[in-house]
Amino acid sequence: MAVATLSVFVVPMTRELGWSRGLFSGAVSVGGLCAVVISPLVGKWIDRHGSGLLLAASSVLTGGLAVGLSLVGSPLAFYAMYVPGRMIFSGPVELGIPTSISNWFIRRRPLALAVDAGAKGAGLAVMPLAAQF
Repeated sequence: MAVATLSVFVVPMTRELGWSRGLFSGAVSVGGLCAVVISPLVGKWIDRHGSGLLLAASSVLTGGLAVGLSLVGSPLAFYAMYVPGRMIFSGPVELGIPTSISNWFIRRRPLALAVDAGAKGAGLAVMPLAAQF
């Protein structure tokens, strides 16, 4: 789950739920640290089994966690929904997509990876604006 989009919700959610910003942003840090721990395991999985199934399962799980975020009312519930989503976004998604692109595109691999990087950058720029409406 992208931090850029979450930043739009910091002030309204902390105000509405009565949480501190430190408590709120702690989920980002914990999720990032968990991603650091699982990334080597994800890399081994991708090497052995490929990234297709991992990306599909990660996408479904992240979508479910995003829906769950709409129902949170306590800090524990927020951490339970956000930390795994952040971990998946930073681990399997960030490792799996470039691997899939590199395996699929041979001759035009640099262009394909550049399009991926550009699309991610554009998404990070546009989503915070779109999330406000």
